Amino acid sequence: MQRDGQLAILDRILAHRAAGNTTDLAPAMYENPVDRYTDLERYEREVVRLFRGCPIVACMTADVAGPGDYVTLTLTDVPILVDRGADGVVRAFRNVCRHRGACVVEGRGTGAKSFMCPYHGWSYRPDGRLVNPTHQRGFDGLDRADYGLAELACDEAAGFVFVHVDGAPGTLDAAAWLGPLGAELEQFDLGSFSRFRSDASPRAMNWKLMGDTFCEQYHLRHLHHASLAPSIQSDNSLYDGFGVHGRMVTPYQRSPSSTTGPGRAGSSSPTPSSVT
Repeated sequence: MQRDGQLAILDRILAHRAAGNTTDLAPAMYENPVDRYTDLERYEREVVRLFRGCPIVACMTADVAGPGDYVTLTLTDVPILVDRGADGVVRAFRNVCRHRGACVVEGRGTGAKSFMCPYHGWSYRPDGRLVNPTHQRGFDGLDRADYGLAELACDEAAGFVFVHVDGAPGTLDAAAWLGPLGAELEQFDLGSFSRFRSDASPRAMNWKLMGDTFCEQYHLRHLHHASLAPSIQSDNSLYDGFGVHGRMVTPYQRSPSSTTGPGRAGSSSPTPSSVT
């Protein structure tokens, strides 16, 4: 974010503080019916429109930093392989062998020259080309060019790799998808980051419950009163829309009990120079 934008955000935070710890709000209160979370038909429409019909972050650029680096994942029950080819291009494929449908690789790795299906040994290059079907005599007449891995729409921008499950190969422009938000993300130089570790915490819930939890700071003072609340000023969140994307900013505050960091012990004033 450019300095002018940072200063504008700080001015808004300070204005909220001066007004008595107010925060950005929607134009009016609204009620969200419970069936928005339980209606199966609605959920199926959401999967088609939001998770298959839009680009989704599949991994970080750092996960596929070099040729042959790869990551596997599942989006909307579709097994996906993301890798970087020898030409430096990141691609995504259905992680499905064209012979009998087994996944050709699992997990993540680096420097792979090919991926071999564990079922019958068919192998594929990182660019998706079928290298060699085993027992070739049984496949006389097979045009290998027609039986490479099924490619998906894929592109990278701002340190993220996006996949559009229902998109045609070559049609995804990740920078255009991010729009103005991409310029802000680029300044974090996320493409140079390295992965430390990955953790999974599966939950049996509708995706919107998770979204609701992380798209507001209202709960921090109560639910996280002994951990996050002393460090984050949960009353002064800012929100800005960027088309289909959004940005939420919340200031850190100095904890009264803190003896480290930019503030002095005993100070409870916010630290407007730190935003998240």
